[in-house]
Amino acid sequence: MRGKANPPGKPCLVRDSGQWVPGTLTWEKHPRADGSWWASVRFARSGEVVTDERSQRDLRPRPA
Repeated sequence: MRGKANPPGKPCLVRDSGQWVPGTLTWEKHPRADGSWWASVRFARSGEVVTDERSQRDLRPRPA
């Protein structure tokens, strides 16, 4: 839809370089063939916003 912004992601913790950092996630609509869930995530690394894909193993819920 033109002109409509993407909804913000849900708050989460993302494992990055062995540490848990705050970020947001948007889950894929369906699990992958192996049954694992993946999400598009956004978080800060060294002051830069990073957008990446991560599996459920690298994500944790974050209280709002």
